[in-house]
Amino acid sequence: MASYLSKQKCWTCFVIDLYVRRTIRAWRDSFVFNGRVEKQERMIKVGPVGSRAGSIWEENGRGEVAGIFVSYTKNTVQSLQFLFYEDGMFVQSNKHGSQYCTNFSAVLLDYPSEFLTSLSGSYVNNGGLAAIKFNTNKGSYGPFGEPTTYANHFNFQLGNHSLFGGFHGTMSHSAVESIGIYVKPVVSSMINLKDLRVKDEK
Repeated sequence: MASYLSKQKCWTCFVIDLYVRRTIRAWRDSFVFNGRVEKQERMIKVGPVGSRAGSIWEENGRGEVAGIFVSYTKNTVQSLQFLFYEDGMFVQSNKHGSQYCTNFSAVLLDYPSEFLTSLSGSYVNNGGLAAIKFNTNKGSYGPFGEPTTYANHFNFQLGNHSLFGGFHGTMSHSAVESIGIYVKPVVSSMINLKDLRVKDEK
């Protein structure tokens, strides 16, 4: 009987210990900033749009975007390169697309107060990106390239919120074939309740 009770006690302790470990792990995945809890969750992958040819490239989880460098022709986005702010430093990404450059534009955001709110443009199914445009909470940049009459159009709207989480797509030796974005998950705990109360009082 004593042996049976001992086994039962050990099993109960194991279950409790497992529960505590999982609870601690859940709390560890949450962080508190200025009275608001932000839970780490997997980002939402949108797209890509364009041609699926070429090799895959990814630029997510790199921190906040502070600049975008675009090489393009009249109807082709040749390459894209990004400037991120990571761990207190500005870090430049690899170039995605062609090493050649016909026209070049540098989009430098007023970081940290300026952030992307939408990404739009056009593409040809078997020809890659024809044009691209970046909108922020402070202005717009582009379009870089001109859409042809038979091009398809895309428009990724993020709203006036800092939800942008990164880029992804495919590329060839001559162009950016496709592009998509990562979106940070909208979690109710990210909402600052104090700000909401102030708005209700006005």
